[in-house]
Amino acid sequence: MEKQNLQMNVQGFDNQEELISITREQPFSDIKSGNHYGMPVTPCAAINMIARFKKQNDVNDPLNPLRQAYWFEISKASVFRVLSQENCEYIRLYLAIPNINKVDASLCLEGTDANGKVLKKEVMLDIAEKMGDLTQSLGSVRLNEKAIYDTLNTLPPVTEEKVNRGIGITDEGKSLASFLAFWETKEKEHLVRQDMKSFMSEFYNYVESKF
Repeated sequence: MEKQNLQMNVQGFDNQEELISITREQPFSDIKSGNHYGMPVTPCAAINMIARFKKQNDVNDPLNPLRQAYWFEISKASVFRVLSQENCEYIRLYLAIPNINKVDASLCLEGTDANGKVLKKEVMLDIAEKMGDLTQSLGSVRLNEKAIYDTLNTLPPVTEEKVNRGIGITDEGKSLASFLAFWETKEKEHLVRQDMKSFMSEFYNYVESKF
């Protein structure tokens, strides 16, 4: 990804062992596009971001998957397993519902390269194709996962899920609506008629276009 990083100042020592200000690049920032994939914020800004989300999300809807999910705790082990993959430069976090009979939200972690492409994308699409048609209810269909994985020519990428979450003091929510935004750009009937591979292929292409 061609970009010009922002600059930042850090404290360090020069050749005379004197403490000076050193100019460094701010990784994963882009002056030209304005995209910043993780930037420092002040404590006040962080608290207000959380508070705005909490205020917007305080609704008594039992089907709201975020009603009790104001934070997600991700283990270092999960993060390192994803980042340790070859060519992994980012971790993409998907909002997800891990339990079949519950509505509480969690996160699925997936690695991407520097251009936002899912690692081993072709393998994931192959798995999606084998899982069957999108119109099937995955909650009621017992998949023979081993049979799917046995057909692969290479191991799938690392995926992780984390369910530790809680209510706390709480981005204005748009970043949480990426899947909804994708859904709203398409004809609903078109998406429903697709098989799983076609659906996931369109979704991955959409996410990469917004990267």
